[in-house]
Amino acid sequence: MIKFSNHYIYDNQLITFPSPIAKSAAYGVDFEMVEDGYYEKGSRFNRKEAQRVAEAILDHYSNNPETSLGVIAFSEAQQFAIERELGKALRADMQLQEKMQKHMDDELTNSLFIKNLENVQGDERDVIFFSIGYARDKKGSLSHNFGPLNREGGHRRLNVAVTRARNKLKVFSSITSVDIDLSRTSAQGATLLKKYLAFAETCSGSLAKDAQDEVTDLVTESQLLLLQKEKRNPYANKDYFGIEESIARSLEAEGYVVERFLGSSDYKIDIAVRSRKNPDNYILAIETDGKIYRSAKTCRDRERLRKQVLKSLGWNTHKIWARDWTRNPDDEFIKLTNMLGNN
Repeated sequence: MIKFSNHYIYDNQLITFPSPIAKSAAYGVDFEMVEDGYYEKGSRFNRKEAQRVAEAILDHYSNNPETSLGVIAFSEAQQFAIERELGKALRADMQLQEKMQKHMDDELTNSLFIKNLENVQGDERDVIFFSIGYARDKKGSLSHNFGPLNREGGHRRLNVAVTRARNKLKVFSSITSVDIDLSRTSAQGATLLKKYLAFAETCSGSLAKDAQDEVTDLVTESQLLLLQKEKRNPYANKDYFGIEESIARSLEAEGYVVERFLGSSDYKIDIAVRSRKNPDNYILAIETDGKIYRSAKTCRDRERLRKQVLKSLGWNTHKIWARDWTRNPDDEFIKLTNMLGNN
């Protein structure tokens, strides 16, 4: 969830750590297009989108009652529309109403909240539903007045909204990024909204650096010492990939699926190994003494804090030193596969 904000708001200054869960519907950013949604100018809300969000709230508490939920709407009018639609649905299902009332009343247990963009600050929940609300009207015209986003500092309000989810953020929208015409608005918030919608629609795009360039930078620098010893030019031989690629290829030969340089900030795990039994999970983070290792500002960061954070997130970790791998690759690989076991 922080990847977008780290790039566009914090200039990639935040150090983030990847999750050991490689793929799960319970994590990440999701986008749902509400095809029949439209903006009612007189009432200033999107009724169809509010109905869909209310349905999603009911689905959430039917299937994931232990997972906390928050709902953020762009405007106060859209917030009230969602509350009304939810109230209608609950009056038709008394059993679910009683179940949900406990979550709505108990402020000490991360209760359900439904708020608008300007009222969300320190609130966090496991899952956040984000209702854009703004859309084309019945005549097909889209006003580029996006409420609080058009005011000074609007981009910061959007940033707060999209960083409230601990595990998953789902965007409900009746427009896509293509619908926002930046020639019709100079608001920084509207520009950021267009970028965020594009991000949510694809969860990739221009944020990612070219993968091959990234691997080349990390690998060649991580092996400069060994290459100098062998009197080799790291940039002259494109077949040379360094210790990280050597380890990765050895694991792949044994049937493991691995990810090179996993992460979305300056800190990355050199090699992340997926479980063969459950490919949606990573079972091991392998770190070397390459560029990422040396990029830590202090020895404490390098030797203790990174490992502590990874373990707190559920990672198992293993360090392989370049000198040990170069001198005794077979012995190091045996240690590695023993650690991986039959997973």
